[in-house]
Amino acid sequence: MKLKKKGILASGILALFCLLFAALFGIGEGAVKGMTEELDALTAGERWSADGEPYAVITLHTDENSAFSRSRIESFAMSIDSGLLNASIESAENGSAWTYSYFTENMLSVTGTKATSQIQTMAVGGSFFTFHPLDFVYGAPFSYDRALPDGVVLDEDAAWRLFGAIDVVGMTLQIGGRDMTVTGIVQKERDTDGYTRAYGDIPRMYMSYYGYENIYGEGSSITTYEVTLPNPVKGFAMNIFETAVQVNEDTMILRENSARYSIFNRFDRMKELPFMGMRNDRIIYPYFENEMQVTDYRTSLWMVFQTASGAGALICLLAAVICLFASGFSVTAGLKTTGQSIGSLWKKRERTRIRHKKKKRSKKPVLQPEEL
Repeated sequence: MKLKKKGILASGILALFCLLFAALFGIGEGAVKGMTEELDALTAGERWSADGEPYAVITLHTDENSAFSRSRIESFAMSIDSGLLNASIESAENGSAWTYSYFTENMLSVTGTKATSQIQTMAVGGSFFTFHPLDFVYGAPFSYDRALPDGVVLDEDAAWRLFGAIDVVGMTLQIGGRDMTVTGIVQKERDTDGYTRAYGDIPRMYMSYYGYENIYGEGSSITTYEVTLPNPVKGFAMNIFETAVQVNEDTMILRENSARYSIFNRFDRMKELPFMGMRNDRIIYPYFENEMQVTDYRTSLWMVFQTASGAGALICLLAAVICLFASGFSVTAGLKTTGQSIGSLWKKRERTRIRHKKKKRSKKPVLQPEEL
């Protein structure tokens, strides 16, 4: 097969460019992974799953006018249980096939032994610390038990402001005239600019939602509801959730966080990049959602880079194939030539082996008659 050398050379150069663009695409994937691997809210399903089965993490945010009551959240849980049972997904022995978390966030006046201060407070229920495993430096989370509602967790800034010390586990503070016990102290989890901006400089506290109700009474104040559900096939968990929870798209934002940074979702979000600064809702996001909003923007920028790289790789690949065939190469002839080359190499190897064998025989000593 006679080939044009210029066509072969051009095809080889284009193939190298294809590999270069593919490597740039891979660099983009590595950058995205680096930005998202510490976002614990994305991997609650992995922490909950005991046997490695696929789980989806779904989050619902609502504005204050459409907030839920605790009884409403509990009715959602019963509906989800029913949906899973109808789908023949049963809870493990002495356990549950899924879990959930909910919370409201408010600025509360808190009194410690040193001062009274305004503290940004999350009143949480369910498996909050499964979804958000905070970095404890002292103590541990409070109990979710309804009979033990008086535990709180402070961050280091709140502990210092209220008590003038950091290790204050076991000490008592007052909220609305009610005594609460500090069970743990947490520190800021990361020093990235996205997290730092989202977390802010204001001191923070976490308390049981049962304790919050004991002080301020029952009401509709829950603005975030999170679940992690079995997801044996794509869309299964979301279908169970949407059947159990009536989502109002005008006042609520629903996300499947476990798939939030898949390549397809990032590509869809990239197309909305010019409009990401717009806000059409009245929802006030918690700090970890705000951190993910920043990550959404940054990964969308990387997706622009990856899309360009992927397009470059595809164009170079097609051009390389065109140049290869323009040089006179054909698949049939190429396979025939390759087969002939392999056959030629095999024959050459056999001739070498036979020649080596004959040479070895000729070197054997010939016995003389007197030695016989």
